[in-house]
Amino acid sequence: MPPKPMDPLAAEVAMYREDRERLGTSDKDKLMRERLTTAISAVKTLAAVQKKRDPLLRSAREDATRLGNELQALKRKSPESEHKPEPQSKRARPRRTCSTAPSHAERLEMAKVKHKRAVKRILWIVHEYAEPLAQAEAAADKARRGPAAGIEVDMTHRLSQSLQGRDLRLILDRFKKTFATTWNDDNQDVKAVVKLTPRNDTNQMRSTRNEVATYQHLHSLQGTCIPRFLDYGCTELDGKEYFAIVMERIEGRDLAAQEILDFRPSLGWLSDQEKAACREGLARIHELGVSYWDIRGSNLMFRDNLPGPNRTPVFIGLARATVADELYSVEVDEQREHLEEIFIENNHNLD
Repeated sequence: MPPKPMDPLAAEVAMYREDRERLGTSDKDKLMRERLTTAISAVKTLAAVQKKRDPLLRSAREDATRLGNELQALKRKSPESEHKPEPQSKRARPRRTCSTAPSHAERLEMAKVKHKRAVKRILWIVHEYAEPLAQAEAAADKARRGPAAGIEVDMTHRLSQSLQGRDLRLILDRFKKTFATTWNDDNQDVKAVVKLTPRNDTNQMRSTRNEVATYQHLHSLQGTCIPRFLDYGCTELDGKEYFAIVMERIEGRDLAAQEILDFRPSLGWLSDQEKAACREGLARIHELGVSYWDIRGSNLMFRDNLPGPNRTPVFIGLARATVADELYSVEVDEQREHLEEIFIENNHNLD
């Protein structure tokens, strides 16, 4: 027999524990350990509430289904059929009849009452656990510190354009397949990147949902210091179901000297204006309550198709970003320092 699939919440707790075990002793790691511990506790509380509610709800629904079937059977049964005498052998003793036996109409009415009570029990369980469940879900979302806590993402939404028959050029194939293509945006074909996540991959789907929600949260920055978000939704390609994210394709190079489409020569020295633009872009992301943990050279691209001597920085790789009402100063300082380290590393690579 195939192994029983792990419950999604249990899988989430296991993932948090695994992430926590890999942390070190730096201030950043201590902060992340504290957050992961809080998230584990909150998700376990949510699982406990569901564990109490679900068996009661399942039992009540089974009773309602059984009583509903009995009610339908009584409705189909005619009253006359109950009074037809059964054929008896000559030796058979006559049955005693009880004058107090309920009639068909009475039994039908009793069945209706029982079924109505069963349905009311379902509604009572749903109502009784609605508030505790909502509180536990809100606490878990807050502990996850993900943008999904405040932004609804419709994971059943369909992609507006089909990928079948489209010219797709594979440029990255790791956890998610990434393709270069063109996309019709406001009746204009624009260069785009399509990231595909298998819909049956729970962990990657959670990361994808986080990325969609982050782009929605940072909608005012799209097209400036982050890429423009074009579309998202479920789609089918080669007979398989995927969840797709479509965003503009940045025509430029990243700071790790590896552009997303081709390997190109290094960016060269960054000017003071370009470094200042990077700092400003990160500050604008922080101002909107987004903590950008995945700062690295390959996630910092520069547009080189715009006029002017200085290239415009664009931050990509937002799947691991988190959103909070207020960021801790230690995480803001940590990410600023990391950006400066990337500048220094870029200089060393050119020496």
